Formats: sequence, structure tokens, C-alpha cells
Amino acid sequence: MKLTLIEQLSEPGAATRPNEDALGATPNAAFVIDGATGLAETRTMAQGPSDAAWLAGFCAAQLELGLQSEAPLAQIVRRVIEAARAEFFAAGGAEAPRYAWPTSAFQLLRLRRDGVLETAGLGDCRLILRDAAGVIHSASGPQLDRAREQAAARAALERTGGFATKATERDPVTLGKLREGRARQNTEGGYWTLGLEPAAADHLAWRALDVALPARGVLMSDGFVDLIDLYEAYSEAEIVSAIFDRGLSALATELRRFEREIDPEGARFARFKQSDDATAIAFTLG
Repeated sequence: MKLTLIEQLSEPGAATRPNEDALGATPNAAFVIDGATGLAETRTMAQGPSDAAWLAGFCAAQLELGLQSEAPLAQIVRRVIEAARAEFFAAGGAEAPRYAWPTSAFQLLRLRRDGVLETAGLGDCRLILRDAAGVIHSASGPQLDRAREQAAARAALERTGGFATKATERDPVTLGKLREGRARQNTEGGYWTLGLEPAAADHLAWRALDVALPARGVLMSDGFVDLIDLYEAYSEAEIVSAIFDRGLSALATELRRFEREIDPEGARFARFKQSDDATAIAFTLG
């Protein structure tokens, strides 16, 4: 079996904001990372345009290094988190409240030397793979309750009057609720992510994949997955076909049309920000 990267794309949700996504690859693996929007008053890391962007880029570089070995993915992820924690704490981050700690989601695909095809992730990035038999293989980390998240976003929009005022970002009620949720991440009973808690590696969503070759697939950050889950423009099978027929840039343009033209104020598709960073890697297995 051989993994071949066909196309990749990573772009910010807005020209005025940094892209807090990242991606990476080795000859036998590929992954996407989605840095979560920061909730701190001030940043900790001097590198990069934001703490979330620093974390995504740092973890991408560390994953590429770790994937040069055949170590178990949980072991590699633990070492990546330990390295990120050490860097952040050395810069003074140990004194920051937990809601200020950067965090991210990721999804990874690896073809091991023994022929096992495996995927692992934390959070809401996604792998979708369509094999020669037409079977759809989909994988991601544990998901937050999307209905609950949309209800919270809708309530925030109603309180603040919509995206145009940018009041959602300054609304103290919304900010307080988001910080409460972020502080519970990576704690027992909470939502586990690729952040600064090495114990998250124990909660990695991992599985081996048995696919009929040849196969086509895509790794996506949640901003790109919105075309399926939020805007309902595609099924998982349809988006793989669309990406290979039309290309990632065409679908990114379609995504921005939903965000900026069809529903620019979140009235139809409730969300916390108008446009999200979007990252994807299209690949084949043959």
C-alpha cells in the first residue's frame, strides 16, 4: 500500500486574523491540526501570531519528527504534548489560568511498515476515506454536542446583535461561558484535546482501517467539515467525490460563500464567528 498526497490547503477564516490551523506529512503519514481560538487577555508565547497558532505549528513540527519512528501513536502524541507543555510553561504559561492555555484538535492517518493503516485523533477534525468498494470510512475524536454548541452560539448572537458588531467577541456572558468550558478541557470527565496535558494521549481515538484499494480520502479541520455538519452541502461520500472532481480551492470558495454571502450574520447557521480557518489534505491509497 502507498499513501500519495494529492492536494493540500490551509487558509485563515479572515484576512485580519491569523490562521491557527496547521498540517503536516511524512512519506507514510499525514495530519491536520485545528488550533482553538484563544480566550486569554494576553498571549504567552512570543513566537507566531497567537498562542493557538504557535501550538498548532509547534505540534505539527513535533508530530513530523515523531512520525519518523514506528512508535505507537499514543506514545508519539504524549511526547508532543509534553514538549509543548515544557515550552509554554518555560515562557511563563504555568501562571496563566487554564482557560488561557492553548489547545487544538487533530486527526492523523499513518501507514505503518507492517502494512497496518491506522488513524488517531483528538477533537473535531475528521478523516473521510472512500474505498474501492464504495465503503465510507470516517474517523474523528470525540465530538462536542453540536446541537448544544449551536444553541449557545444562537443565544450569543441574540444578545450581541450579530457578527457585524463583533460584539460576540466582547460579550462578557459569552466569554465567561467559553472560558468555563475551556477550563474543563483535558480534565477527568472533560473534553480531551491536543493541548498541554499529556494525559490526553490516554484518550486518543485510535483505530486500524481495513480498506479496499484503491481508495481516496481527505483529512479536514472542523472549519472544512462545516460543509458537511453545519451547512449540510455534502454528505461524507459526496465531499470526497467533489474534492477529487473540483479541487480543494473550489470547495473552500463554496465554504466562504456560505459564511459571507448566504448567512453572513449567523441567522440560519448559528456559530460563534462568521468564518473559520479551513484546512484539508486530499490523498490516495494505492
